[in-house]
Amino acid sequence: MTEPLIHNIKICGITQSVTAMLCAELGFGAVGFIFFPKSPRNVSPETVRDITRVLPDSMAKVGVFVDEPLEIMLATADVAGLTTIQLHGNEDIDTILALQQHGYKVVKVARSSEEARRIAPTLPDGTSMLLECGHGVLPGGNGATWNWSETRTIACNLPLGIAGGLNPDNIIKAVEDSGAMAYDISSGIESSPGVKDPDAIRRLAEAIQNLHLNFQPFW
Repeated sequence: MTEPLIHNIKICGITQSVTAMLCAELGFGAVGFIFFPKSPRNVSPETVRDITRVLPDSMAKVGVFVDEPLEIMLATADVAGLTTIQLHGNEDIDTILALQQHGYKVVKVARSSEEARRIAPTLPDGTSMLLECGHGVLPGGNGATWNWSETRTIACNLPLGIAGGLNPDNIIKAVEDSGAMAYDISSGIESSPGVKDPDAIRRLAEAIQNLHLNFQPFW
């Protein structure tokens, strides 16, 4: 089965409802919210709740966490109306399984191709893996491009996506180089940290409007 690529693209680091609504109108499959105090894109669960409650049910609402206790992630996800938990720290398998048992989709991030090869066989069924190869001081791709073709060297039976340095001008090359199933984009469509550029989001949608992929749910 093939689906438009836009269904497996996440616009991450959203802080405003108008941005989330634009993403929904354009057909993006997921929006992401950062729950990490050191990030300039950090938001409160209450702010996210006000955003997610007006989004379509079909759109994934992803919360990004870094080494938070399970209880805090569950409480935050409940208040914020999340459907998916994205883990950027050193979370263990028991945490992933517990989140899944509470009904959340889980995306585990690997920060290098070597880490991806190491953890891929250990991840529970139903988990997705996001490869970002970021090198900044904060979790995430940090706007840094990398050799996306490394993705093709990873033997992985799980849905595999990429992040890091993606923008409207290079998304086609990233798709061609990586062969990945999903794409996570944040700083490449911003006018400043946490403030998305609506024109850049529209250009991204236009760039991929004719791209389809063999579809597996990712977010």
